Amino acid sequence: MSYILSFLLTIMSIVSCLVTSSNSFDLKIAMDALTKEELKDGSPVILKIRVMNLSKNTCPENAYKFTLFINDKLVSLDRKPTELLPQNSITYTKELGSYHFIAHKDSTYKISAKIEIAEGYEDSDLTNNRIEKLILMK
Repeated sequence: MSYILSFLLTIMSIVSCLVTSSNSFDLKIAMDALTKEELKDGSPVILKIRVMNLSKNTCPENAYKFTLFINDKLVSLDRKPTELLPQNSITYTKELGSYHFIAHKDSTYKISAKIEIAEGYEDSDLTNNRIEKLILMK
């Protein structure tokens, strides 16, 4: 009887670990480089920011929220969050000139982005869920 109980507890523990690990992943955010040469006075600029799933688990679209700020103002994105397959990425874009900002000489642009993980999910490395870049136009 105790062997059966021990066996059942072991199986329950394994199942619990499997369920927990499927809600765990490692998302990373990266911004494609923008150079001063790409920013021409009065021109729109397209930001490209990648969200990568470095884990072996699929990350559902409702498991994370991606936000982008330009000069500390929240801006909308040109695409909605989608499911991230293991070892894959998605690129989010924002054309600065469309709605919020156009590059101007002698201006500074602080671009920051972050990923927030929804309740019930885990990210194994929260240190790579934020990025910030300062772009100076001269």
